[in-house]
Amino acid sequence: MVAADDLVGELGHTVLWRPDVDRTLVTDPGAAPEAVARLRPHLVVIDQPGLEPTLAIVRRLRDDPATRSTAIAVLSRALPEGAQDRLLSSGVNALLPVPVDSLFWDRRFEELLSVPPRRAHRIPVRLQDWSRFVSDADEAEGQVLNIGARGVLLETGEPLELGSKLGLTLRLPGDASDLHVVGQVVRLAGEEDGHWRSGVEFLVYRGDARERIAAFVDEEASPARRGAPAAVPLRLRTFDDAREWEEELRASELRKSLILDSALDGIVTVDHEGRILEFNSAARRVFGYTRAEVFGREAAEKLVPPAERGEARGRLREFVASGESTDLGRRREAVAMRADGSLFPIEIAVFPSWIKGKVLLTAFVRDLTEHKRSERVSATRHRVTEALAEAGSVVEAGPRLLEAILAGLNWDEGRLWVADRDRAWLRAIATASPGSAGGPPGPLGSSEAPGPLGSRGALPEETLRPGEGLPGRALETGAPAWVEAGARGGTALAVPIRVGARTLGALELASRSPRRVEADWLTALGEIGSQVGLFVERQRAEDALRESEARIARVADAIPGAVYQYQLAPDGTSS
Repeated sequence: MVAADDLVGELGHTVLWRPDVDRTLVTDPGAAPEAVARLRPHLVVIDQPGLEPTLAIVRRLRDDPATRSTAIAVLSRALPEGAQDRLLSSGVNALLPVPVDSLFWDRRFEELLSVPPRRAHRIPVRLQDWSRFVSDADEAEGQVLNIGARGVLLETGEPLELGSKLGLTLRLPGDASDLHVVGQVVRLAGEEDGHWRSGVEFLVYRGDARERIAAFVDEEASPARRGAPAAVPLRLRTFDDAREWEEELRASELRKSLILDSALDGIVTVDHEGRILEFNSAARRVFGYTRAEVFGREAAEKLVPPAERGEARGRLREFVASGESTDLGRRREAVAMRADGSLFPIEIAVFPSWIKGKVLLTAFVRDLTEHKRSERVSATRHRVTEALAEAGSVVEAGPRLLEAILAGLNWDEGRLWVADRDRAWLRAIATASPGSAGGPPGPLGSSEAPGPLGSRGALPEETLRPGEGLPGRALETGAPAWVEAGARGGTALAVPIRVGARTLGALELASRSPRRVEADWLTALGEIGSQVGLFVERQRAEDALRESEARIARVADAIPGAVYQYQLAPDGTSS
């Protein structure tokens, strides 16, 4: 332990405090590498303030051939963003959250305590990527930097993807024939001088490959270690026939990859500690991560909003302890987090399975963003229709329909513009913002509610000519006009109010924060604009009819006894 104290408060309840495990405390970080080289422990636990001192210790341990094979765990105390990736790529085997849950970590500690010895030796290796959808993958060349009974550290000319399966062919020094194994990339160890290093864990050995590797490693004398038991034997499946071995593995990998990556739903599999083991192509599209960015990382940290991580970890802990959970086997709605930190609605169903006594949880995830957006658009259209049906004029309907649009589509400010009959100018007849009662137009860009388009406020003055401002452009062109990330960082949009080929006005919206103007939103707002346009057209026709009737009535009243015939044109004027 490289720490200021013996860490009994953090680790005293774990298997690391068993009587058969010897512990040594080193309080001086500078003396830690020499102490590890002298004692040759199975596991080093580091608890140091600050990221850089910890990285310095890890790098010295990994650079020294005498300590390179030692397992390293780091207590994770409020690490800064990106620190976990740097620690894992530098060679840390495990990051321990504080408090350390023995239910989750005791098995992992037992694995780290039984890491078999490794031998540093550069060995040429040929490798094939077994995870690709090809029948005959091209072989690539690389170098083995060190090798053990359970895996190797590879150096390759091209980066390998975390989680990918590899077929490895190599010949140990002094051997007369090649040996063959299949492994999985479990760690990316960074790039040095144009070469990428990757930790590969062996999954399947052909023939006597494991025994030959173990014999090669044992040829290098290693000091006896105190305390922890010898390496735990692996239970492996062997294939004596090379053709059967290769065909079985390739077919198995292709079947699994095809099933996972052809699924429309995102599929995420985690182990009993919540670490991600599978992340299919649909999940990568939904969450915005590559497989390398999430493989082996805690799902709660990468996919769950910060406010809900404690609850998610608690539900997992409860299920691992009891084997029961009301969340399993049924679909429910939840909120997830993308790689950029944005939150979005999902539908999720989780199913358990047990392999070699360990539980795996597989989640099927469906992005509900489009579904929820469609629901909001439909509800907004309904509220706009209600506002127009219950109003006697567009001036009366304006505040209500603006409030419906702002609330339903998440805009901050809105203004309704109507053109005169000759389309010589636009006049703002209504304005609204969330929480306002709506009303006649006013300065939306006040000091209390600054808008995104500049010092004049979010929206222009109350009267505009064609081509002036976004509403004027929408009137002139008959097409939507918008500005994303304006002078104050917000977004403004104007959608024409149309009836057929004629434009009668514009609907202007603004948000104080940047937002994307997406095609489906423009379509929905265009349809709402058409609803408003039909209402304006109808009101104008009714007004023209009333004016015509009143004019004829005045003429008739002025000539007693006369009878007149007249005909109304479609626009309400008389002839």
